[in-house]
Amino acid sequence: DKIIRSGIIKEEELRSINAPKVSNKPEAANNVGDETSLEIDSLAAKDNIEVGAKNPDRERSKERKLKAVADYYRLKTRKCHIIIAALAVVIVAIFMIGYYRGGLNFNDAEIVVQNKYSAWAEELAEKEASLQNRARELDMKEIELNQREMGIPVSAVGDLRIR
Repeated sequence: DKIIRSGIIKEEELRSINAPKVSNKPEAANNVGDETSLEIDSLAAKDNIEVGAKNPDRERSKERKLKAVADYYRLKTRKCHIIIAALAVVIVAIFMIGYYRGGLNFNDAEIVVQNKYSAWAEELAEKEASLQNRARELDMKEIELNQREMGIPVSAVGDLRIR
């Protein structure tokens, strides 16, 4: 009222300001204001729509505001649909990965590792046994060579093998 009385600006040029509703009820204490209406007013201002104008073109102004509201919610709905579609694709991809990987879980992986380790341990035990047999054979050959050099008959070596 003071601005209009001072003559700085005309009433038709003023935009309306949406203030939050004040209520004495405790459940309404959490509501600060209607952010959507503020966003819509800013969208209407971008389109040079006078939201609270009092002029003969008021119906046309309301129609523009309603169009701005519809465009705003259409854009929000489109964004929500895109996000929902992306999340659905991610969920389907997760299920497909689980299906085509054979449903491996940590217990199966642990069993696979244990089987590999046990096979490796058996292979090492076989190699160790063959190396010990080869070492015994080499020891026997060494004993035979030593006995030949000392002049002990080879038939006595056969007796050493039995022991």
